[in-house]
Amino acid sequence: MRASNPLLALFAAAVAVVTSAGLSLQCAWADPTVATPRVRSAPHGQHGFPFLSTVLDLGTVGYVEEEFLISGTAQAYISLTPGPLQPNGRWDSQPNPGVTAPYATRMLVRRPLDPARFNGVVVVEWLNESGGSDATADWWYMRDEIVRQGYAYVGVTVQWPGVQSLLGWETGPGARYATLFHPGESFDYNIFAQAGWVVAHPRNGDPRPLGTLTDHVRDVVGTGFSQSAWWLATYINAIHPLTPVYDGFLVHDGGIDQPLSWPGASLFGDPIPAGVPATPEIDTPYPFQLRTDQSVPVLVVGSEFGLSDFGNAAGRSFHLQPDSSHIRFWELAGATHLESGWFQQLVADNNKSIPGSALDPCDGPPGIPSVVHGQAARAALNALSSWISDGQAPALAPRLSLFVPTPADDFDQLVVFNRDPRTNLAIGGIRLPAVAVPTATLNGNRSDLDPSTLGPGGQCYFVGAFDPWDHDSDPWDGQVGFDPSPTPEPDLQLLYSTHQRYVQQVASAALQSIRGGYLRPIDGAKIVLDAAQSKVP
Repeated sequence: MRASNPLLALFAAAVAVVTSAGLSLQCAWADPTVATPRVRSAPHGQHGFPFLSTVLDLGTVGYVEEEFLISGTAQAYISLTPGPLQPNGRWDSQPNPGVTAPYATRMLVRRPLDPARFNGVVVVEWLNESGGSDATADWWYMRDEIVRQGYAYVGVTVQWPGVQSLLGWETGPGARYATLFHPGESFDYNIFAQAGWVVAHPRNGDPRPLGTLTDHVRDVVGTGFSQSAWWLATYINAIHPLTPVYDGFLVHDGGIDQPLSWPGASLFGDPIPAGVPATPEIDTPYPFQLRTDQSVPVLVVGSEFGLSDFGNAAGRSFHLQPDSSHIRFWELAGATHLESGWFQQLVADNNKSIPGSALDPCDGPPGIPSVVHGQAARAALNALSSWISDGQAPALAPRLSLFVPTPADDFDQLVVFNRDPRTNLAIGGIRLPAVAVPTATLNGNRSDLDPSTLGPGGQCYFVGAFDPWDHDSDPWDGQVGFDPSPTPEPDLQLLYSTHQRYVQQVASAALQSIRGGYLRPIDGAKIVLDAAQSKVP
């Protein structure tokens, strides 16, 4: 990096100012009507560590990983609204009278050892079950921010598939999870509420999931990624007003909702366990909106995949909802659902629990590296935490330019991304440096391309397409349906003329993103350093 460059010096100064800002700790707990579950330490088990224990050496960063089993009696819910639930999200509910069931599940805790390192915020993740077992999806996206800023992290196995998978991970004598029991998906919402409550309010005599941090908790944030975000949307609309456990929510790359109540134990129709009361099917509408009469902040973050009809379909729901006093929407240009860094962490952690885990290659353009989504996810956690703490909502963010059918439930027409013909990059949205100062076409919605580009791996659907502007030298360049870039590709020499000009533009874009709150200063500094060390143009 050239020290004589005044723009880079200004950027470095801005990084120093932002990173030195402190947050005051104030506790403002509600007293929701929610049962406090029992907590006990997880047994040693046959593996000697929890399922999806991280391979990160937490001790080197002053953190510890512990696992606890929580158990109690969960409620199911019914709607207070006569007739079908409405798209406005005001789905008032109440416990289904007399319908309760026992449950026992687990929470995976990663926290600072020293209370002085704790920033007072607990991130409680509704673990993702899209693959049929627990995935610490938001941990993989936000891990660096969590650890460097002193958050406590709690991953909760909320759903039926997760518990069944844990029961199968170890079997026979000494199985770690032998005592777990899930009554069915209708009880998920109350389990998530109880888990959020017990992290700061354990019963007397029970182990404290947060140990010495318990008395220093300021805020508890609920997060859910992808399918977990679907559940979280229904939780926000129907359950949170009844049991206000969480101080804010991060709805991460969702767009759909889930039913309030299920007739079976799972999405796949598994029968309800013996002795568990039957629950009715109470569907929720789609398209829908998040209710606007909330009293806690909600930040919704969406990728191109998340907005597309072939992804999580937020283009017909969240994209059409205006920002409000307690809701902000971030739409990320160039962002795919999953990035390379996310997959690296997934494979590493999975290999510890399930040796031999691997990913199949994707044909055609490679998936998008970690240049947009992870950076924005880390910034989103900081923005939400600050919003909860100081009451200052993030600035209104630009939306992506989409064609959405009218009415939005006209499924004969698809949601279409409007793209710049010069670059094939999506127009509008939050534009982090990789998009604002591009050297490649990033297409986060791989469904725009020929399905044969997906390759054998099931993950290929989620990784988007990344095509460097290298004078059309890639094997897919110029092939209709395979090439995400225009032909010919933009010429980097014409775009930036000199390396210094390129670095200056990257630094300016990074500084603008930091000021907008869409990029953490430390991530911005790395982006500028990488640009300075590159050979662009």
